[in-house]
Amino acid sequence: MTLCTLMDIAEFLSDGPIVTEAGTLYRNSFPGSWYSRFQISGSYYDANGIEKTMEAAKQVIPEDMSPLFSLYRPERDDAFAAWMEAHGAVLVNPQTAMQYDLSRVARPENSPAAVISQNDLREWADCCAAAFCKQDEYACFAHLYGHCRFYGMMQDGRITSTLMLNLVDGCAGLHEVGTRPEFRGRGQAGTLVHLALWDAREAGCTVGVLQASARGYPLYRRFGFMDCGILYNFRWNHTP
Repeated sequence: MTLCTLMDIAEFLSDGPIVTEAGTLYRNSFPGSWYSRFQISGSYYDANGIEKTMEAAKQVIPEDMSPLFSLYRPERDDAFAAWMEAHGAVLVNPQTAMQYDLSRVARPENSPAAVISQNDLREWADCCAAAFCKQDEYACFAHLYGHCRFYGMMQDGRITSTLMLNLVDGCAGLHEVGTRPEFRGRGQAGTLVHLALWDAREAGCTVGVLQASARGYPLYRRFGFMDCGILYNFRWNHTP
């Protein structure tokens, strides 16, 4: 459940999943942080499994593609990370998987947060790029509009914080939670999270999930999210 909304987005952005015994490749052409991903099968986490994973990956991943290999583990697994790196993969941005019981969320009162219209998506994407210091991903978000909900906070006449919500089978995934550097420390991200979780509960979801960065982790803990594992991401360059 922890990764269901993340992989749903990966599949929606892809030109169709390619399933192998060792995992599933979601291949897309959008530049930026929503890379093509190879989701490793949960049974392939030992040394023998990594050998099989890499062999299977070579059969389906084009030589000019450098996808993220993703695997959820219920707890820290340094041995798995070492096996992956020994096979040429570089660990990037490991994240703490977290979840929240939506029965606990209270109705927000007079929230200044709002769902972003498609007309404002360009500005929302600019804010997201500034918050995460990453390249423009407007094309990716425009493709996701309608599949996901986009939330924003306004201050001084512009969007200053972002959040993207994806609902899958009773699970609410929070993604792209960020604030422009000059507006941090004002509670904007927490306000967005509160509204998105309430909307998810109203839509029938029972649990909220996310993958927390080191910067965002304290916010989510204060809000009441609980740790439930680690998402390992590895960058791997194809070797013929």
